[in-house]
Amino acid sequence: MNTLFTRILQHLRRFVWAGVLLLLFILLKAAATHYWRQQHPLPETAASVAEQNNDKCDVRQGCVLANGMMIQFTPPLKSTLPFDLRISQVPPQTQTVNISFRMTDMDMGFNRYALHSIGQDTWQAQQIRLPLCVENRTDFWADISIGQQLFSVPFSISP
Repeated sequence: MNTLFTRILQHLRRFVWAGVLLLLFILLKAAATHYWRQQHPLPETAASVAEQNNDKCDVRQGCVLANGMMIQFTPPLKSTLPFDLRISQVPPQTQTVNISFRMTDMDMGFNRYALHSIGQDTWQAQQIRLPLCVENRTDFWADISIGQQLFSVPFSISP
């Protein structure tokens, strides 16, 4: 009887340790997410293309941002396929251009891409992959950081 009780206690200890480790992981993830969001605030929607055009842009055709820059994705723009992205008419003094993707009311995790200058006023990133949505939604926002300016561009993809 005593050995049975000892075995049960050993199994319970394992479950307690697993629970403690899981709780520590959850707290670490919450702290990392909080830190990330403080370091990378969402763009103000005042500079969004949606307010300019009152519609989602077709990023395959190209969208004009609030300051005249153009963003364009290369086909195919499907949820599981990589695509290239190009931003043109970028001011020459720009040092950095980054893009990340999000959905309204959904945490898409960390997905920030750095674009590289390919000459004159054009920046590009290749083989970008959108974060996968477990709900099969297709309504994304591209949050674009160009120098100190932030833009939000809503767009849809093919499932």
